Amino acid sequence: MNAKMKRITGSSGLSSAIDSILSKNPPPYSPTSPPPMLVFDFDRTLTNGISSPGEANLAKLVRGGSSTISSLSSAQALGCPLYIVTARRPSALTIEQINASLDNAQSALSPFFPRGKATILKHGEFPLAKGGHIYAADYQKAASLAHIIQNHNPPPSNIYFFDDVVVNSYVVATDTSKHLPPDHPPISLTSFWWDSFEEESGEEPSMTPSHTATTDSNYADHARHMLAAYGVTASECDERIAIYRSLTKGSRSTRKAGDALKEDELASVKAASMEVRSNMGPLASVLGARFARGPRPPPNHPHGVTAPAAPAAPAAPATPATPIFSAPLASALGARFARGPRPLPPPANDWRAKAAADKARATAAKALFRDRPVSSLPPGPLSDPRWDTMFQVESPDEGTTGGLTFVATLSGAFAIKSANDLAEEYIGTKFLHAAGVPTPAVRITFPGDKEHACILKAVEQVAKVTSRRGDAEGAGSIMMHALTSMRKFDGPLLLMELVPAASTLNQIGEGAKVLLEPEGDPRAIGRLESIGRMWILDALLNFRDRFTSRLNYSQYDAAVVAAESEEDRVALTGNCDNILITEGGDAGIAAIDSHIKLIRGSNNSEARSRSLAMLRGSIASLLVDDSSNPASFDWLRFTVEVVSGHKLSDDALATARVGALRGLAATSSAVEFARAEIEKGVEEGNDKWTASLVRIDVKALSLVAEDVESMLNEHGDVFLPPPPLEAAGGGTPAGPIEQSVVSSAEAIGASPQLWASLSDELKEALVSERVLGKSPGPHSTGDFWFHEQH
Repeated sequence: MNAKMKRITGSSGLSSAIDSILSKNPPPYSPTSPPPMLVFDFDRTLTNGISSPGEANLAKLVRGGSSTISSLSSAQALGCPLYIVTARRPSALTIEQINASLDNAQSALSPFFPRGKATILKHGEFPLAKGGHIYAADYQKAASLAHIIQNHNPPPSNIYFFDDVVVNSYVVATDTSKHLPPDHPPISLTSFWWDSFEEESGEEPSMTPSHTATTDSNYADHARHMLAAYGVTASECDERIAIYRSLTKGSRSTRKAGDALKEDELASVKAASMEVRSNMGPLASVLGARFARGPRPPPNHPHGVTAPAAPAAPAAPATPATPIFSAPLASALGARFARGPRPLPPPANDWRAKAAADKARATAAKALFRDRPVSSLPPGPLSDPRWDTMFQVESPDEGTTGGLTFVATLSGAFAIKSANDLAEEYIGTKFLHAAGVPTPAVRITFPGDKEHACILKAVEQVAKVTSRRGDAEGAGSIMMHALTSMRKFDGPLLLMELVPAASTLNQIGEGAKVLLEPEGDPRAIGRLESIGRMWILDALLNFRDRFTSRLNYSQYDAAVVAAESEEDRVALTGNCDNILITEGGDAGIAAIDSHIKLIRGSNNSEARSRSLAMLRGSIASLLVDDSSNPASFDWLRFTVEVVSGHKLSDDALATARVGALRGLAATSSAVEFARAEIEKGVEEGNDKWTASLVRIDVKALSLVAEDVESMLNEHGDVFLPPPPLEAAGGGTPAGPIEQSVVSSAEAIGASPQLWASLSDELKEALVSERVLGKSPGPHSTGDFWFHEQH
């Protein structure tokens, strides 16, 4: 699946997006080239959320008003299927409530969404309610969309989803493919987030303000990386939260200087002014008498020092006068003025100097890590990570990989992952490695383990030090993205050795001419064989994310022929970001984000039978293929050409075929290894981990092994033994390190290779803080996490 994320804004955002979609997908349509499908959230996406009973203004009933209705009419006229998927509870009552809204307040939307009898159903393990083209899915919108895609006729190829909640839009983009069967044709999905900020906070708001303190807020901590995926930066997010809070407190005015007051507002201001003047009458008399006596002698003293009072002048003869103040108040005022003038206020530019100093501290703190991200550092051994020496913590820049954190300790660089499907990734990674695919070393640590607590404590400590160095933004990022992510799942952490200095297959470009050709890089043969093993073993695990080929798509050949646009061609390449190419290490390649998708209850018997039939057919073709020019690997030539521009040679494809055969030969032993890991995990893990492991369908995995074993017996002469296991991490042998660097590393207890890769400024800071015991300074005044701590 080719999934994209896009943000639209303004009350006309939806209509503009629909019009653009229709222009990019013009008729004529056919069963093989159907019209685009449009799927909408209901509340605050199709509806506005600002109307009151009896409202007649369409713009307050339908978000976007007449422009939205016009665009929906255009889509309907072209035959585009239109659906509603609401996050309300999946029940017949919810469907009836939506129907009632379409019959009454939102009747303008009624013609676009066919109705039907409310029924309760399941997609996999997720309950849904359906009535015609209206679905209620709770927050399982990805499962609901997958059900729509599978059951609509003709099958859609271009789907567009719209929601006002960023979490829903993000999850639909990232998870819909997980709910589709293995042989489903590739599709293009664009998930739009209709950002309501402009409509809620502008000069003439057309929507009520969002809540920012609830867990389902667009601006909750757990949604930060999702906002980033849609282009909202951390600083912009903080600014929006401040504005929303001011709106809900009523302290923010949208009036601009110079704007004319309305008549009722002007009358109110004049009345208030007259009342103030009336109340100020006695005070005006006092001030008049005071100023009639002339000015005080000007103070002549430095800031902060009060000058001695001037000698009292001879008293004038007393003149009877009417007292203005009562005796107690007069006495208090006299005592106050007897103390002389207040000290002068601080110089007006003091705050500017402090702000400049704070900015300089923050800049210096950020400079310690400039051009040296964790991913560029030497990997550390997972057997001795020394978490308590952690000094650098980062989250992915793109923000689309929730739950992934990169950390550096004095041992080296590591990756830490927190998610709900870690058992699938852990077993999938272990299986591939056992079958000869280079993967990062992985292991698990559970809540309650000393190591788990040590990691969380070390991450928080890095945030504190970052704040004390003056980098409030960096400290906040660590707390919000890294630590919050690790804590919120309340489950195990997946610990991984880092694959250093790596590029994804999507990123190597013209480098493919060398990196993936047997006559180029010496490690090219190993890379190609590894790709062949990944391809066949992913299919055995029912993992369809990495590659698209005949193994998981029965209409692959026809789709390749029909793919005319670049977008269509990219949709047929799979997710090549899960293949890392590196010029370091023994293997030069690594498979990441690998999963086993043989899950109990997630695949019906018919879909599984189709998948097995495709698998057997592809293996049969692989066995009888021309070893010098294998047609069974033309999909790889197509994929690499689309993502890099390089057309792989016949020798490259033949090498990849050898890797696939070796992967099949290693299947039985890898299955036994995976079974043992599952049994061990059930015995040693906590309840949550055990529940995740028992969801893996071990019986289905064993049946796959039996199928492959029977083919081995029939075609033993074709299969090749697997090569020795290679490490995915490591790096090119380091050159000699200067003795002074080695000595400095030993003094602080760092790996010499790691220490040599750090900047002089960072090494100086670490020695100062950790060896000499010097504090980096007070917490940043801009850091709301730690600024009150001492």
